[in-house]
Amino acid sequence: MVFTGMKAGDNTLNVAVALNFLQTMQRVDPQASMDPRELRGHVLEQYVKFMTTPGSHNDTYAESFHRSFFKDWSESKNRPKSAEDILNWTEERWAILIMFGLH
Repeated sequence: MVFTGMKAGDNTLNVAVALNFLQTMQRVDPQASMDPRELRGHVLEQYVKFMTTPGSHNDTYAESFHRSFFKDWSESKNRPKSAEDILNWTEERWAILIMFGLH
């Protein structure tokens, strides 16, 4: 049996995502002066790109919040891809989760 998952010293998915978030924030807003909502949009856009790019990580386990996010995202009629569209989608998704007490 060949195991193609993580090797000793590899970063977990959560660490890789956190690093990706920080790199994105540094790249798009190096002066830390951007509107926070706009910055969230850029971070979410990069998150979707990272998580949907084959080979971006080699962790075989994803926490439930990643799985839930991408289950809902993949079931969207038009999967949002741009920063603004993903941000609007996540805000609508969060409002629904709160309304039904599912957060």
